[in-house]
Amino acid sequence: MASKREKQRSVEESERFLNDIFSGIQDGISVLDKNLNIIRVNHAMERWYAHAMPLSGKKCYEAYHGRSRPCEICPTRKTLQTGKLAYEVVPKIGPKGKIEGWLDLYSFPLIDRKTGKMEGVIEYVRDITEQRRIEAERDRLFNLSMDMMCIVGFDGYFKQINPAWHYILGWTEQELLSKPYLDLVHPDDKKATLAVQRSLTKGNKVAFFENRYLRKDGAYRWLSWTASPVQEEERSFAIARDITWQKNAQELIKKEHDFTAAVLNTVGALIVVIDPSGRIVSFNKACEELTGYKAKDAEGRRIWDFLLTKKEKTPVKHVFKDLVAGNFPNRHENYWIAKSGDRKLISWSNTAIVSSKGKVEYVIGTGIDITEQKRAENALKDSEERYRTLFENAQDVIYSVSAKDETITALNPAFEKVTGWRRNDWLGKAFLSIIHPDDLPVAIRTFQQALAGKTPKPYELRIRKRSGEYVQGEFTSSPQYERGEIVGEFGIGRDITERKRNELALIESREKLRLTMDHIPLHIGAIDKSGKFILWNKYSEKMFGYTQKEVTGKMPAVNVHEKLKDAVDVVRTAGKNSIYDKEVNLKHKDGHMIPAHLVVVPYRDPSGKIMAYYGFAEDITERKRAENELKETKERLEYILGATKTGIDVIDSDFNLRYVDPAWQRTYGDPFGRKCYDYFMGRKNICPNCGIPKALREKKTVVTEEILPKEGNRVIEVHTIPFQDSDGKWLVAEFNIDITQRKRIEEMKENLIRDVSHELKTPIANAKMAVEMGERAMASRDLGRILRAHKMVSENIDRTKNDIDTIMKAFALGQKQVLKKQRISIKKAMNEVLRVYMKEIKSKKLKIRTAFGPIADKLIADKANFRVILSNLIDNAVKFTDKGTITLTSSSKGKNIEISVSDTGKGMSRESLERIFERFYKASSAMPGVGLGIPICEQIVEKCGGSIEVFSAGPGKGTRVVVTLPKR
Repeated sequence: MASKREKQRSVEESERFLNDIFSGIQDGISVLDKNLNIIRVNHAMERWYAHAMPLSGKKCYEAYHGRSRPCEICPTRKTLQTGKLAYEVVPKIGPKGKIEGWLDLYSFPLIDRKTGKMEGVIEYVRDITEQRRIEAERDRLFNLSMDMMCIVGFDGYFKQINPAWHYILGWTEQELLSKPYLDLVHPDDKKATLAVQRSLTKGNKVAFFENRYLRKDGAYRWLSWTASPVQEEERSFAIARDITWQKNAQELIKKEHDFTAAVLNTVGALIVVIDPSGRIVSFNKACEELTGYKAKDAEGRRIWDFLLTKKEKTPVKHVFKDLVAGNFPNRHENYWIAKSGDRKLISWSNTAIVSSKGKVEYVIGTGIDITEQKRAENALKDSEERYRTLFENAQDVIYSVSAKDETITALNPAFEKVTGWRRNDWLGKAFLSIIHPDDLPVAIRTFQQALAGKTPKPYELRIRKRSGEYVQGEFTSSPQYERGEIVGEFGIGRDITERKRNELALIESREKLRLTMDHIPLHIGAIDKSGKFILWNKYSEKMFGYTQKEVTGKMPAVNVHEKLKDAVDVVRTAGKNSIYDKEVNLKHKDGHMIPAHLVVVPYRDPSGKIMAYYGFAEDITERKRAENELKETKERLEYILGATKTGIDVIDSDFNLRYVDPAWQRTYGDPFGRKCYDYFMGRKNICPNCGIPKALREKKTVVTEEILPKEGNRVIEVHTIPFQDSDGKWLVAEFNIDITQRKRIEEMKENLIRDVSHELKTPIANAKMAVEMGERAMASRDLGRILRAHKMVSENIDRTKNDIDTIMKAFALGQKQVLKKQRISIKKAMNEVLRVYMKEIKSKKLKIRTAFGPIADKLIADKANFRVILSNLIDNAVKFTDKGTITLTSSSKGKNIEISVSDTGKGMSRESLERIFERFYKASSAMPGVGLGIPICEQIVEKCGGSIEVFSAGPGKGTRVVVTLPKR
């Protein structure tokens, strides 16, 4: 009986323990059965949904969303279908069905431990209302701005643009994001734009510049840019303002803007229970997945013994001590170290379970992995700071108007500069009072559109200044939301008074220019019946180099034609057909030819007799150059796509292949009826790094990297671009660019920097030590020590020089060389090289053996390059042999001579043999040299028409290098 009571007490204690854990978690938890009935909730859920109490026994959609049927987007239903974790952001519904905020909802399967079957779902909920509000405010400003805001990658592509790009340039968002932005830059501005791009990628903080961008209708617009880089994200934030009118009128003002955007992400929940000594009592599945430790391996261990960084052990112990002392609940952030060594930043909500005597029995920690979220929060803080800076420093007026009483609720400092009013003069007053009476219908209509949830097209209003005058403004506005409800209008206004004045002046100027022929950028001329010019406008002087005085009444038309028959053909065709309209070559005064579009028409008297011919010629030099450049660019692009193995495919939302280009099909076969992950990767389910779901979800291009196992692990960069077909169904097009060589170059660059740095630091450090030793010796006048210090400096300078010479040789060999062939004695050349290394050979007590056949002692080759081969081979043999023998041989093999250098040194592993010809490759960073000796030899030997092979039986078993060269 006693045993039975003890067991019953143990069960009751265990259940109380679990109930305390459940109730102590500060985020919301709801347990549902398979029919979406609420079984149990914690205190947080009861607090959030007090208006729907009691919750238990109700359907989740009834209690939490006030619905009569399940929600269309529901992670819980997805978990019930798949048995896996699901996540969505859902609205937080309050009394009367209004949206009060937003929640992160994680759905975990509830598994029966005995049967292993899913009994229901656990919903873990976290309030993100404030985070969503901040994001909405930021995006509203971005989308409403009349300036062209964008995020530009260091790769030369736009990553994000606002609607102003379409309004100003006419291109769609997809068209702008799918091509390098330099394609739209005016040819004359590309060099300067590239210089700014390079400056930003080097980390220069802000760039101000101007350039011209191509509109979709073929015209160019002048843009004034402000750009700021974010090095760690390899992108820049930039704002462009259309200053075309300023360029035409020379009076518009330059603007400076800066904006950035960031996205916050939060991930799953961790639950850990710890006893007062710090030992883990419970370690849930989320903890296992995050850390890689099984619960059985973690339970019983102290968290600071294996999960914390050395730096955080003491702070976490202090937090834990406070909890055990009864100071709970609390929140804390610290890193956990996974079994793999990864660091994960966790946001903890901590509380404790207290016994009936008030003593803390267990500490409960509920955590969310916020590693990525923290980065996003930092970016958001930067974004908010930029938002505040933009609001305070913007040259345009930024304002908001209340829907409740139509009063102005916010104004930035630009309002004072534009109108002369103080902001306090108008805050809280009706906005219609400041608008010109004739513009009130437009103001009322656009305000009502905003309150109806619409975004009006840009419109113009006149605003009363303090002086009584009116300023002309251009406005964009949109609805202003709070907690999902429209509370007013948010807008931006720009002073366009001067621009309007300039527009009117420009119209008048154009009318005058139309009447003033000499200012037309077109050759206008006329010849009489004798063929001499009787009309020659000012632009003709610029185009042909002849002045009006030189031409009028004196110069025949044939002078501007390449040949006499060309001038005759123009007159004959114009007289016969009443017009001559062709592209021809006309001749400048200095003799060079001008591509031109020439139109000639006859002038007849009332009787129909031709009295003169009028000609109009347009210089099309630039157009011809552009056409040729376009043709060359197209040919170059087609070549690049083929040379870089760029593949194209089209995939639907179910991962079915709709199209695969012929090059892919030659490698992978018929794609009909195949899933993309099966066709390319041989997988049974979606690839972990697949960009298709994100591209379809966010409706924007996603760039990822993949490795193709069927093509020898070739690395490709996948650009996944979403689009709609004619039926409105969303698909993606994938452009797959081969970046294998780029990856290899990046690795080589890193190795070069590391190895060259290491190799140069050592002799420099030795030389510095020797200089210090010499200074001390000079002070004591110790001549012997002075000489030794001098010798040590000299040796280390020589070592540094040799390393630099080796690197320079490697790059010099890539250039064209003229080989100076001469007769060489192999034996003599080897002995000369050996003398250089004789001191080290003697210090190591190495034996040198040589065997030179009489026939194989002579070679016709470039002596300098041959000495480089011998120096590198003998240098390696001496460097990597601490004891034993180095053997040098040469022998005749038909039309070739075979030269061999063998040693009994360190030898090589199989991997090292496979990579021995890679530039800068070293089996270990501790090895001497920069990893260029053998690659240099290979390059020289191949230029000479020979071959080189390296043999080794393994580490510690020596190395043999065989070079085969033609005798002539």
